[in-house]
Amino acid sequence: MTPESFEGIAAKVAQYGSIGQLILTIPAHASFIMSTNFPFRVTCNTLLLLLLLKIYFFITTPLQSSYLYLISWVQDAFLFVVTYFLFVACTGFNRPLSYIGLLFFYIFFLPICVLSIVYTFFLLDLYHFPMNIFSISADNFSFFITYFTNFWLVAGFLLGLGALFTVSYFFPKKQVYQEWSKRIGIILVVMFIPSIFKPFINPILHSVSEEILLSLRADANIKKLQPPVASITQAGKFSHLNQSFDTLPDARFKYNRIVVLVMEGLKYNDFMQKSLADSSSFLNRHKQHIKQYSNYHTLNIDSYTSLMAMMNSIFVPYQSHLSKEKFAFSDNCNNLVRFFNKNNYATFFITSYGRQQATFVPDVNEWSTSFYLDSLESITRFTCLTTTPIEKACEDNAVLDALTDTVAKYPQIFALQEMVYGHMTEWLKLVGTDPVTYYNRYFNNFVDNLHQKGIADSTLIFILSDHGPKENALDLENYHIPFMVYATNITDTTSNQVFTSHLNFKDIVLQTATNLPVTITPQPIYILGNSIELVYGTITPTGKYALITNRRQYAQSNLTKQQVLKLNKDFQNYLNYYESLRLHCNR
Repeated sequence: MTPESFEGIAAKVAQYGSIGQLILTIPAHASFIMSTNFPFRVTCNTLLLLLLLKIYFFITTPLQSSYLYLISWVQDAFLFVVTYFLFVACTGFNRPLSYIGLLFFYIFFLPICVLSIVYTFFLLDLYHFPMNIFSISADNFSFFITYFTNFWLVAGFLLGLGALFTVSYFFPKKQVYQEWSKRIGIILVVMFIPSIFKPFINPILHSVSEEILLSLRADANIKKLQPPVASITQAGKFSHLNQSFDTLPDARFKYNRIVVLVMEGLKYNDFMQKSLADSSSFLNRHKQHIKQYSNYHTLNIDSYTSLMAMMNSIFVPYQSHLSKEKFAFSDNCNNLVRFFNKNNYATFFITSYGRQQATFVPDVNEWSTSFYLDSLESITRFTCLTTTPIEKACEDNAVLDALTDTVAKYPQIFALQEMVYGHMTEWLKLVGTDPVTYYNRYFNNFVDNLHQKGIADSTLIFILSDHGPKENALDLENYHIPFMVYATNITDTTSNQVFTSHLNFKDIVLQTATNLPVTITPQPIYILGNSIELVYGTITPTGKYALITNRRQYAQSNLTKQQVLKLNKDFQNYLNYYESLRLHCNR
């Protein structure tokens, strides 16, 4: 602020007789204060930049949910207006206080500015997968920097931020927007009020509201999880969470070709409702050859650790996007890929992701062959995403022929495709097809290809989701996922309603594809939420459950309080047991 503005404000203090009375007149003099300082100019320019960015995405996003970009701008603007009002307008009447106010303005303005710009590029995904910024750990941040950015993106962003501040030093001039600034601020606050009746889109507002709610529900009796100390004293207690092979058996197989197709992020109810409503869906078209498992569950709402549970039959009690050294050793235990290798089957992993995905493939060194897409920029026949390093991929149809040809090439093969479509909302925006519809078409085309190759009768197909939607780790439905088995000679098409999970995937494969005697006994499972907020819990075959938010010590449950506290203690003991597997699996 200029000396002249301070003198003007001092005169106002004298006029009104007290600071308290002056504060009451701040709204009336907001235009005067705003027109004379850099914080006002940078606030105006940031809001203008954000508005242009939101309008661009609103226009170019061919989805009904594109209106969220405009609502999000109102929420962003509310934050900027409040920040300016509290730390600049409310402190401008006193020179020492105004310096403190400016300091706090920049402390709050900079992270709000950066977050408001960055989250806009991921807005639709964040709306469906809201993120509490207060739960972000150093590991989470490191993962984001490593896999979602690169040097040029960061450099470009910093240069753009510098340009924003440089322009704001000169524009708008002193009298520009002077009369309208107060009115616009009031309009934005009024527009903000109806937006609070939907889930907050702005991650800062969402995080603050969630923190308030969780702190009100916190239970001091629930202890936060501690770093594990290896212990095998309770190994027998957790045998149902570690169902890996003790030894790899020899087996006789009923099928020469076994294919696993893993969909991305679909829960049971959504998949079934949409599939049954579509007369041409894979489920309807081939219902006489499909057996469903209607009570099947994931243990993790993350792709990598879900696939690890499938292949290794061990529950991983960690979030996927944390340091891999905490759980990567699980791949060294006996697993399903190793079992097929021992029984002289070729093992084949395929995905339409780029080669960066190899970092997140279970048993990556065990597959006899693998397939990733290279040079995605040169692929024009299919839709591809290349916006962030970790999400570089083409749609699943891009590898359909490669999967078919490889399955036909080998006389005996176990193949797994990690599917991509729907992992980011961007796919829906670019392709315009609902994920359930897309997957059903893919499955139909794959089976048609098998018939054309003359190998359909010798092929067994497992179709399932890795996990449910990520947006709410406290929603039990997101752990209940679709699972079906297809073969031309299946005669029993009644739905299997036994409580099962990824820990039972190995046994379901053995039971269906081999002559090995396998018994599947329903057992309670432990579950873990997504990679942002650490949520863990249990689901039992009888429908009892508990979900605990670790950081806020909050439980959502239909168990008794004593049972919840026991789960809290038992989960810590499982972490200790799991750590002991590090030595066991590395032998």
